[in-house]
Amino acid sequence: MASSSKATIDTVDIVVIAVYFVLVLAVGIWSMCRSNRSNVSGYFLAGKDIVWWPVGASLFASNIGSGSFIGLAGTGAASGIAVAAYELSGLFTLILLAWIFVPVYITSGVVTTPEYLQKRHGGKRLRVYLSFLNLILCIFTKISVLVQRSISAKNLTHAKGGSVLAAYCKFLPLFLLILPGMISRVLFTEEVACATRETCLEACGNPAGCTNIAYPKLVVELMPPGLKGVMLAAMMAALMSSLTSVFNSSSTIFTMDLWARLRPRASERELMIVGRVFVLVLVGLSIAWIPVLQASQSGQLFDYIQSVTGYFAPPILMVYLLSIFWEGFNEQGAFWGLMAGFLTGVIRMGLDFGYGTPACGDPDPRPPVLARVHFLHFTVLLFVLVGAVMVAVSLVTRRSAGTKRDLAGLTWWSRWNVGAGTSADASGKDSPGRTDGDDNPTFTMDVSGSAAHLQDNGKDRETLGEQELELSIHSDADTDKGKQSRPGVARWLLHAGTWFCGLSGSSTAPSSGGDDPRAVVGPESIRETRTWRRVADMNALLIAVLGIFVWGFFA
Repeated sequence: MASSSKATIDTVDIVVIAVYFVLVLAVGIWSMCRSNRSNVSGYFLAGKDIVWWPVGASLFASNIGSGSFIGLAGTGAASGIAVAAYELSGLFTLILLAWIFVPVYITSGVVTTPEYLQKRHGGKRLRVYLSFLNLILCIFTKISVLVQRSISAKNLTHAKGGSVLAAYCKFLPLFLLILPGMISRVLFTEEVACATRETCLEACGNPAGCTNIAYPKLVVELMPPGLKGVMLAAMMAALMSSLTSVFNSSSTIFTMDLWARLRPRASERELMIVGRVFVLVLVGLSIAWIPVLQASQSGQLFDYIQSVTGYFAPPILMVYLLSIFWEGFNEQGAFWGLMAGFLTGVIRMGLDFGYGTPACGDPDPRPPVLARVHFLHFTVLLFVLVGAVMVAVSLVTRRSAGTKRDLAGLTWWSRWNVGAGTSADASGKDSPGRTDGDDNPTFTMDVSGSAAHLQDNGKDRETLGEQELELSIHSDADTDKGKQSRPGVARWLLHAGTWFCGLSGSSTAPSSGGDDPRAVVGPESIRETRTWRRVADMNALLIAVLGIFVWGFFA
């Protein structure tokens, strides 16, 4: 049934959307006033003081955006309820994240997951490569870095509680997104289920297909005035939440893993500015990629996201699994396995984008590796291939694996063994005896940005001498004096601008230990009370049982 009249947005809908933006602006200003955004911990990890329910809401909201309202509902319209099984698998991922990965990340005292690989294996090339790859995935797929949300939790119990809440919420997309997408296909067959390139081009402007308009079409055509505005505001809220999570995680990776390595003397103020500017660059790159996205996977956004993720994610999962569970896994095996997986994934993605997906009824000119091997099957094959390469190389080069002392707090089996002087202490230095085959010294940076160190064979030397430090102190004093000598209006405008950007305060003074997310690491950081641990465990078990039941029921 096609719509007989053109849908419009009423005045009351515009008012509702305007009220939503006013509320968002008010909450943003309130958050700016109460939170500490002037240091690295406050901006990138929200002070590492988030309780369980905001963590859970953020985990779920990071997954609900354009990829859900547009892509997931569109795939439901195109292929039916089967995509729900793919979505429900995410609840098991959330449980594994909180119960397996997060405890190790907490005891290692890292801010980003690429930083964990550097502390686990030593050297720098793994961290740089993973940082670069995560940024590429963010641009191509808007993939959320969920670990960033979890390690910002107040403690391990709150991280588990957040994952439990997000896992319960993973049941909602089946009823709120997939089924409405299927309904839209039935109601608006000529538009949502257009059969030819010409009709699709006329219906939505995309000759590859129009299933992505299934959910917005349903909202705009059927909902009454007022409620239509509420639903559009909800879609905007979901999109903004997922984007802010992605942009924050991406700017953290770029700033702490890449920029801080290029400029080891960078102050906190510089790191904050770089993180914000990178968000603007990321927005531009994401917009520029839209035409490629529209032509891929028959115009289905959800399939596009999953396919590109499947080309690059299996090596990342394998390297973290082996790093956490196998103490004999070394840097050489990790690096060459990642390189093999990256090369294989790039070849597959290049062929996919180069040939495209033929329209329904057209001959398929693609080679058999594309036409006969589904991207999900390719993902499994790539996972096995990368694992074999990593294990083989690690066994051949086993002599370079870290010792028990080096791995304290960095694996599942040694997470309770962190003590003074081990590799996971609060300084964040690399462990001695583990290198990447490069004799060059490794630069590491304290998360506070207050001091830069040069590490060479396990010995640290301050790169700022007494004269340089004295010069820096005088420079800051002169800067403050210059600020005080400015006219009143100019000084007020400068103060307002620095406050708005979260740059107020000293740019070189070290952060207090309470603000440093690395300040508390080791066994104490993952201890839980018996009662709340049991509550979290029982809920995780209940979620797993419900997930298996829903899988079986709809199968």
